Amino acid sequence: MSPSLEKLPGLRILVAEDLALILLEMEDMLSEIGCEIVGPVATVETAFAAIRQNDLDSALLDMSLHGERITPIAEEFLARGVRRRRGDGKLFRQPMPDEAESLADMVETTGSA
Repeated sequence: MSPSLEKLPGLRILVAEDLALILLEMEDMLSEIGCEIVGPVATVETAFAAIRQNDLDSALLDMSLHGERITPIAEEFLARGVRRRRGDGKLFRQPMPDEAESLADMVETTGSA
């Protein structure tokens, strides 16, 4: 395991995704590196419930769950000081910085929802 992956086993990661194939890939990847998956959740409402009921280290958030922006969940993670990285379906079409500088920068990656 590479040094950067050695810190990941045991981390509790909330997975918020509404597309089954992407979700399966994310779950496989996180399980393979030893993370504990919380969820998965497919709505903003269930994401809030998961945050309230679990001690989380981080999250992988689809920025639009069934057409509803996940901005309130991202705001909650920012309020808790949780480090985040951003990405979306445009990841390979435009350059993005590794670390989001602000909530607006973090959620403005998917274009129109």
